[in-house]
Amino acid sequence: MSTFSLQMLRASFLATILAGALAGSAMAQASDAGCALPSEPEGIAAALDAAITGPADKDRACVKAL
Repeated sequence: MSTFSLQMLRASFLATILAGALAGSAMAQASDAGCALPSEPEGIAAALDAAITGPADKDRACVKAL
C-alpha cells in the first residue's frame, strides 16, 4: 500500500472519529435543553416547528440539535 493511500486512510479514519464525537456532543446538548428529538423521520417537521415557534427570547438550542 502506498504512503498516499495510508495517509488518506488515516485522514478518513480521523474524520469519522471527529464526526462521531461532534454528533455525540450535539445530542448531549439537545437532551440537556429538554428538546424532544424525533425518533422517526416523519416527526422532524413537528419538532422543527416546536423549536422555532415561540417568543423571540426563546432558547434555540433545539434548532441546533435538529
